[in-house]
Parts: sequence; structure tokens; C-alpha cells
Amino acid sequence: MNSKYIFFLFYCTLFANLTSLYFPLSTHLRLPLQLQGVCYIISCLLVLFFERNRALRLIQNFWMIGLFVLIVLIPFCSIFYTPHAQLREVALVVLFYALIFATAITVQTRGWYEMWRLLEITLIINIIALAVSFIFPFQFIALFSGGAHEYVLGQGRAPGLFVNGNQSAKVITILTVAWLAFPRSKIGIFRFYGIIFSAFCSIAMTGSRSSILVFSFLAAVSSIHFIFTRRGMKVNFFKIYFVAIPILLPLFLIVFILVLKVITPFLSDEFTRYNQDNLTSRLNKYTQGPAAIYEDLIEAASGRFNVSAPYWEAALKSPYIGHGVRSMFAMRYYSGLELISHNTFVTFAYEYGIPYMVIFFLFLIFLLKLPCRKNAENYFAQPLLKYFVFIVMLFYMTIGTGHELRPIWIVLGCILGLMLSPPKHIEKVMSRR
Repeated sequence: MNSKYIFFLFYCTLFANLTSLYFPLSTHLRLPLQLQGVCYIISCLLVLFFERNRALRLIQNFWMIGLFVLIVLIPFCSIFYTPHAQLREVALVVLFYALIFATAITVQTRGWYEMWRLLEITLIINIIALAVSFIFPFQFIALFSGGAHEYVLGQGRAPGLFVNGNQSAKVITILTVAWLAFPRSKIGIFRFYGIIFSAFCSIAMTGSRSSILVFSFLAAVSSIHFIFTRRGMKVNFFKIYFVAIPILLPLFLIVFILVLKVITPFLSDEFTRYNQDNLTSRLNKYTQGPAAIYEDLIEAASGRFNVSAPYWEAALKSPYIGHGVRSMFAMRYYSGLELISHNTFVTFAYEYGIPYMVIFFLFLIFLLKLPCRKNAENYFAQPLLKYFVFIVMLFYMTIGTGHELRPIWIVLGCILGLMLSPPKHIEKVMSRR
């Protein structure tokens, strides 16, 4: 089989996982999620087989070995002492690692531009989907997940392609980080701010407070980098905080409030069918001013702490090896808890032990030591890895299943592919345009 067809098949796999296309495929075409997972793994393995020489060199890299131990080996070993593990749980973590590995190989083999175009397309699709799901929520959910989820729709929040507003907002934020990896001279100012503001407005429709704040900061910092680097000026990442926070961050939050004032009147009256908090009432709190935003964020933070507390207490009962892969869902079912842990680090401590949680946290920090990071980021004029590590750590603190959000692993694979290969290769590929 020609290698270009192999990579096309892999691009289809990435598209499905970056847009959660596997949901409608399962619902309307009756393709079980387990079968799709196997097909995705096979497409990754085909890429690794056709580029086996490059793959063999990459697998010997310290970072790839560390990821294998953290993502695959430890969860696999945990199935021997957890009573609720199934084969599909192991297959899922294998898929995560395969996506990282095959994405990195693809970037090094096919070049960054093809991958960047795919990321831009999927980012735009996710943005449009959030807007459509905001206007037609019931029809959207029925089309993309097979039925109206009362919990999601009762909140009145735009669910997006990932059928959960929080997750869809985080996907857009992570994809924006990867989208920022373009040469400083290749993107015009209208295209840059068109993507940034469109993504920002779509995240506003989800009502995800953590994503709104994180994306506001990302937009502010990347905007300053974009403006200064186009003029050939060097910008220190740490000094930029003192410019972005007092100037651009409030600006994006003001835009957020104005957007809400415009879009909330168009919410469907169907949301009032449920006696739960709806998007109109929740977002109207934001439009009342900065004090309301502050109070709502404090309330959300304390609520997340209370939700994760039972899982942390259970983690302390088996602090060294945890309770096993995906045992958090079993605990929720058998203990009668309404919600899963809203903190991925707590999830790690519960499922794999406190040492695993600490090591994973440190691994994210040590990613900043990737060998070719400086040269690659200077070429793109954006501190991509700092964005990625900072955002993933914040998101992991606000979502209990962050490690199952596949776009995070795909973007990590992109970054590894870019920063574990010589920057000259990047420049050579980009010059083909």
C-alpha cells in the first residue's frame, strides 16, 4: 500500500478524534466505539510500520519512554488488582499513546504544514459546531450523540461536538495552542484575530468559566507575541505577564460580557422545561459586572473542591498503587456519588497512587526541557510548550477526565514531533509553501 494512503487514513483518524466524530458514527452507522478504537489503533500502527526506522529511533527517546510508562505500562499493570477493569480500558490507554507516537512521526515525516492545516480545519469545525449547538441544542444533541441529554441541555450550555460544554471549550483552547505554531510571516493580522475572537466567542457560549479565563489569558499573551514578533522585536515570556494581565486580559473579559449581552436573548425557551440552572440565568450573572464573575468563580472553585474531596479521601486508603485504571467510575457507581472527580490529578491519585500523580505533574514541567524547544518556538514566534504545559495543568485541575480528552494527546504528539526533530527540518518543510 502506498504510504500516502496510510497517512491519509491516519489523518482521518485524527479528524475523528479531534471532532469526536466517533459519537455520530456509533449512533447512526452502528459502529461500536470499541470497534472504532481498534481501527484507530491499527491506523496508528500502520504509520509506525511504514516509518519504522524513524519510529525505532524515536521510541528510544527519553520522553517517549517516559510517556509509555505513564500512559500505558502503569495503567496496564493496575488491571491485576482492580476488580472492575476490562480489556477496553487497556485498549483506550494504548490508543492515547498510539496517537501521540503516530502524530509525532507524521509531523517529522510529512512536515508540519499538513498537520497544521488539519488542526486549523478541526478548530474551525469545533467553533462552528458550538455556535450551532447553542442555537439548536436539542437537534444538535440528537444528531451527534443519539438523544437529548437532560443534564447537558438542562444547564442550557452549548454542548459542542464533545457533548459537554466544558470539554468542547477545552478542546478549542488546546487546538488554538497548536494553531499558533505558524511562522511569524505567514499569517495576516485579520486571520489571526479572526480565529482568536471566533474561538473566544464560542467558548463564551459554553459558560465554562475556567476555559473563559484560561483562553482570555492565552489570547492576551499570544496577541502581544504576535504584534511584537512581526516587528522583529524580542519578547520575554515572563515579562509579558505584566503587560497582558492589566491590559489585554480585562479587554477580552469585557468582550466576553458584551458577547453574552448579545447572545443570551436568543436562547430558546425550551431551556425553561428543566428546573435546573440554565444558561440565561447563569450568564446573566456574568453580565452584571466583574464582582458577579468573581463570586461565581469562587463558588465554582469551592464546588469542585467539595466534589473531589471523597475521591481524595479514598485515594489515601491506597496511597501508593491506587485502585486501578478507571476505578473512579466504579466508585461513583457503587458509592452513589453524583459527579466524578473534577480534578484529573485527584483522579490520578485515586486510580494509580499519589506517587503517580506527583511524577505526572513533574513530567509536564520537565517537558519544558525538550532539546529543540527554543529554536522551534523562535521560528514560530510563540512559546508553544509553555502555553501547552500551563493550560493542561490548569485544565487538569478543573476536569476529572482530562487524560481522556484525546485532542490533548494529539497536540502533545505534534509538539514532540516538532521539538524532537531539528528546526532546519521545520524550515525546510515550511519553505515548500
